[in-house]
Amino acid sequence: MRWAGMYIVNLISATLGVWFSAKIIGEMVLSPIIGRQNLLAAGLKPPYPILLTFAILTGYVSQVRWKGRQALWVWVLPTIYLLLAIVMWLRSGFSLADTLRHFFGLDCYPLCHDQYERTVPFYSTVAYSLGAFSYRRHNPRHVQPEPPVNRLDHSNE
Repeated sequence: MRWAGMYIVNLISATLGVWFSAKIIGEMVLSPIIGRQNLLAAGLKPPYPILLTFAILTGYVSQVRWKGRQALWVWVLPTIYLLLAIVMWLRSGFSLADTLRHFFGLDCYPLCHDQYERTVPFYSTVAYSLGAFSYRRHNPRHVQPEPPVNRLDHSNE
């Protein structure tokens, strides 16, 4: 149960947390440096570099704070959500090339609703997981192993 709870915390952090931190820090720190228009373009247009950068940083920081393996798996649910949308588009008669262009193309702005809803959570959770993996890879002794779940003690045998 603890694993599932921490998974949800990491999933929220990897999606909503990344959006909010990118918005707040972007407005406060980056906007005066690069300008508001450039900030909006980098945050709202594919390939979403501001969002992905914050996702990697947030994933890294999540491992500093929580140290669990849940952050490595937050991409699973958004991937399933995206794959369902891709299958629905394909079943409705669109070609594979058109479907992939729709969900992963760089020319949707300003009408990127499907990308914001389906593709951006996929991107941000993958980047979050990469940030968490980076911390684990570079700091293996600081990552505490998780206790075994429902393990029987066979030490008396």
